[in-house]
Amino acid sequence: MSHVWDESWCKRTTQRDRLTIAVQVAAALADVHAFDIAHTDIAAKQYVLIDGIYKLQDFNRCKLLEWDRQNNETCTFNVGKNPGVSRSPEEYKYKDLTNKVRQIYILGALLEIIHLLIRVRNFVTSLLPLSQIDVYSMGNIFYSLLMEIKVFDGIKSKTAQKTVMRGGRPKLNRTITQSVDPIIIALIRAMRMCQAQQAQDRATAKEVYMFLLSEARKLGVPEILRSADTSAKS
Repeated sequence: MSHVWDESWCKRTTQRDRLTIAVQVAAALADVHAFDIAHTDIAAKQYVLIDGIYKLQDFNRCKLLEWDRQNNETCTFNVGKNPGVSRSPEEYKYKDLTNKVRQIYILGALLEIIHLLIRVRNFVTSLLPLSQIDVYSMGNIFYSLLMEIKVFDGIKSKTAQKTVMRGGRPKLNRTITQSVDPIIIALIRAMRMCQAQQAQDRATAKEVYMFLLSEARKLGVPEILRSADTSAKS
């Protein structure tokens, strides 16, 4: 049976289960990135539990990553409107437009002037730094594993987005930050690895996965959920 991951389900899991979930979340994303694919819509709801393993789904926004031979790096790509509170700072900034996008922006303004009711913002896309936007969003899942709530719970989207762009992050309770539980410490570190303000300063999905896997093995935490109710549905 399957179960779509959601924050409320955390309350019915053990700390060991949460570390297992974190390992699985990172493993799935690392696998996707290994095929040169950026998901661009990472969130808890995109993972479904199948036979004790959370697997990544919903690839309608995914982008194939291309290689820039001249600069010896993966290419940036265009992503359109970026709503919600779970995205990276660069996704909310909508800047660094290409010449083509600038032309579309101007065209949109002209069309609005002649009353075709086209909003300029709908034409704005930004160049994003590849798969690292996925890594940032994965950090929000680790936050939810720690706090049992969504990031910026109860805060308006625009306020949360401005906070993220300024370098702010959803707050952890003092009981979490001062915990000596090795699982909580590992989850906090994994979250921090994901949420550096600059994309180039974030760990890769594989690095996060390898760290969490190492911690799980040191603590004897299984890689497949066993104590969780795998028959639950949502």
